[in-house]
Amino acid sequence: MSALGTKLETLLLDEGFGTLDPDALELVAGALARLATGQERTVGVITHVRELAEQVDVQFLVSRDERGSHVRRVEQETS
Repeated sequence: MSALGTKLETLLLDEGFGTLDPDALELVAGALARLATGQERTVGVITHVRELAEQVDVQFLVSRDERGSHVRRVEQETS
């Protein structure tokens, strides 16, 4: 809850991770996981970085073909 009484329920981050080294990517992934843990909050990441995407439990993969754009939900198996 902010000082203005507004609750942040959704956080959407758009890319910018392609220039990060592997250690920094791991740090970012951990921070994003902590943002979503134990909260009624959704954290979304738009990325083309495979190493970061593989650490996200639920992905929405966007593709396109001659008929248009398509979205597919993929849930990662947790160990």
